[in-house]
Amino acid sequence: MFNANWLNNWRTFTPDNVKPVDSTDALTGNFLRITDQEIFDLVADAADVPVNDPELVEIGQKIMRRMVEDMMLIGLMSIPTTIPTNDTHWTNYPKADNFYALPYTWWSSFKKTVVNIEPAQ
Repeated sequence: MFNANWLNNWRTFTPDNVKPVDSTDALTGNFLRITDQEIFDLVADAADVPVNDPELVEIGQKIMRRMVEDMMLIGLMSIPTTIPTNDTHWTNYPKADNFYALPYTWWSSFKKTVVNIEPAQ
């Protein structure tokens, strides 16, 4: 959510994009359903700040702090980019020099890993 063009991601955090709980209207923005007036004000203020102005970074940090403090977005899972393996019990895991499948145990490619690993001697 925080990148060099964060304002583009967050400009939908406005009261206009907040729907009542029982609304059947499709959301057109603010998919996190932010209702914090302080965030609305910060996003509105940031719209008038040049992209290369350090104040824009400060405003973005204030928004992030507010979202973290109030737990407006809670990450439910983390997908690691490194899958540690060793040859203690099994060998022939997919590696950079032996790349026959993606190493993720939760993807369908793990079926290929299961039939290719071998018991360690």
